[in-house]
Amino acid sequence: MSLLEVIVAALVLAGASMGSLQLWSQAGQLMQRVARREDQQQAVALQMLATPRWLSSSTAQQQFVLISTSGCRFDLDAVERAAEQSLPLPQGLQRRWREHALGHGLWLELESELVQRHQLLTPAATGWCQPSNAPDASHSNAAPDSGEVIIDPE
Repeated sequence: MSLLEVIVAALVLAGASMGSLQLWSQAGQLMQRVARREDQQQAVALQMLATPRWLSSSTAQQQFVLISTSGCRFDLDAVERAAEQSLPLPQGLQRRWREHALGHGLWLELESELVQRHQLLTPAATGWCQPSNAPDASHSNAAPDSGEVIIDPE
């Protein structure tokens, strides 16, 4: 082999090695991102399961999260305060509460760097409302707290 052939072979080997290292690096970064996304999805899923369960528990009922003057509606401020105390969030996860446009419950919004989820929580679905407190669905086109839409046949 001549010196020129050795130099060309070394350059080809170096180029192939660099390309291979870049591919391995990208694969490693992708695997880390996938693992981080799975961790965040699991944290969000746990909060999505824990929040309605907490709202239907006696702990939440002791913290007066309903507005007593308007029947079967959540008090947004009381729910926010009680949730902060009772349901701590993992690092990197943010929780926001917002009222449903028609007043049928609260939207729970959970967000992390890679995952975002929304869930509507109603007092009826979490066991707060008794049938006597529910609106008379036979004469209303509005959605009751159960989330069910009633359409008047007339």
